[in-house]
This record gives sequence, structure tokens and C-alpha cells, in this order.
Amino acid sequence: MILRFLSVAALVIACLPAQAGFLGSVLSFDGTPDVLRDDSVSFFADDGALLPDGSGGFIAGSEHISVGDRISGLLKIDQVGPAGQTDLPTTDHRMIGLFSFAVTKETVLGNGDIRYELGAIPSASAGSIDDILGTSFGDDAMIGVFTGIDSTNILTGSFAAAVAALTSPTYSLDAVLGIDLANNPLDYLEADFTGDADANSDGKITFAELAGLGPGATVATESGGFSVLSHTLGASTHFIPVPSVHQTPPVPFVTTFHDVALSGTLTNSEAFGVNPDYTIQDTAILVVNAVPEPSSGLAWITLLGLGVYGRRRKHA
Repeated sequence: MILRFLSVAALVIACLPAQAGFLGSVLSFDGTPDVLRDDSVSFFADDGALLPDGSGGFIAGSEHISVGDRISGLLKIDQVGPAGQTDLPTTDHRMIGLFSFAVTKETVLGNGDIRYELGAIPSASAGSIDDILGTSFGDDAMIGVFTGIDSTNILTGSFAAAVAALTSPTYSLDAVLGIDLANNPLDYLEADFTGDADANSDGKITFAELAGLGPGATVATESGGFSVLSHTLGASTHFIPVPSVHQTPPVPFVTTFHDVALSGTLTNSEAFGVNPDYTIQDTAILVVNAVPEPSSGLAWITLLGLGVYGRRRKHA
């Protein structure tokens, strides 16, 4: 009788959900990576860099993507599952990421593409995640992941309205992602803009050149690997590193491992020139492999041990 009671108790403990909140409810926690598919919108907060006109002056309206520029925006997760094929429970369930990061390096590649490496904005600086959200996650934070029940799609409104919604009681902040070089020096984020976006082949991409490609045109591919800086999935939940394949060239098929991997394609916003808040759209996937708290595993081990003990007693 005692053995049966302990067996049932162990089973009950093992089945208890250890991961609280909406984010925990949609991840599998079974050791199989989950794929999160998103649509996003973003904008550049240009640093005012102008191209020289060759006569000691600068060309008006020639602002271009350059080191120091800020990229901020929103991503909306629509599907989560082993292959990213499972829709969220209802159309009103929202999983929204708010991101903000800076261009830290630009490189003209041999094929004419221009690679922009991206990094976190120091917490105390304008445009950082902490500055936008009024939080204090530190200098490594780049993406805040929010969940909530909301009948509206905040990607269709202004960025300011989205920030107001995400910081209201409608949403909760479930995770913060970033480039944590102190703990994983391989964390990174990069975007390769197609040479077609550099219409005059001068190694600089202006916003006018981007607009000239037309709405919906592919402008870049992206890849990255992040660390989970904070989350609401339980103190003992941890993340099995997942692979992120860096873009090519210059070195093909370089793979590094991270808490979260990202890959995607950037296109000109369909609303280019209509909604001035956003110039870039993004279709991407994020891959994460969160595993349960050890207490669940211990419960199953206990259950197995009790079964072995019972068999031994039976044959004694």
C-alpha cells in the first residue's frame, strides 16, 4: 500500500507543470527544440550620417545605414512547435518581442553584399531596451518577449502605441534575450544586405536606395545566436544550446551554439512610405530548447526506482 501511494505521488509530482505562464504553456520541454515563427516590423533610427558630395559638402537626403544607427521594432510569434507548425491557442493570444540594437560594424563583402553586425545598446543610452521599456536588464539586453491576451495586432499601429500596450497590464514580460559575451563569447547578430540595395555600388546603402527596390523586395538575410538573460519559466529551467549557422561568405558553414538561434529574411515594408514608423519587414524563425526543472526528472527516477524495488520484493 505504501509503495503504491509513493508511486502515485511520484507520478503526480512528475506531471505537475513546473513552467508557469503562457510562454511555458506553449513550449514542449521534452528535449526537442521548439521552432517559433514570427513576422516582424522594424525601423532605423539614423544617426544623421550623410554621404559626401565630392566638393567638401554632403548630399542632402543621403542618410545611409552606418555604424551607430539604431534598429528597433517588433516581432510577433504566430506558431510554436517542433517544426513551428502549431498555431497559438487563439487569435487573441499574443507573443510579441520588442527589440532594439545598434549597428556595430559594416563590411563590404566580395559579392557586393554589405554585412552589418549588430549589438546591444548600453542600458543608459537612448534607444536601449531599458530606455524604451523603463526596465533595468543591463547592457546586454536586446529583445524583450511579452505575452498577453489582446484582440488587436499591435504591429499595425505606431511603435509608441505598441510600447504603451506592452507595458500595460495586458501583457507580461516573460523573457529577455541578448548578446552575453561574458558567458557566451560566440553570441552574435548579423544582417547581409543584398548588393542590389546598393544601387550605385559605393559600399553604402541609403534609405532612398532601399525604397527604390519597391515594397516587398528582399533586402537582406539575417542570422544570430542569443543568450536568455532572464525568464519566467522557473528558476531551475535551463536551455540546451541550439546551433546557429552563420551567413556566407566569407567562411561557409560556420556553426555556433546558443540558448536561442535566429535566421530569417528581411524585405521592404509593404507600408513603406505609408506608415513612417517601419521600413523593414521580417519573416524569421527562432529556435529554443528549454528543458524542465530537475525536480520533474527526479520524480520519474523515483518512480522507476520504486518499480524496481517492488519487483525485487515480489521475487524475494
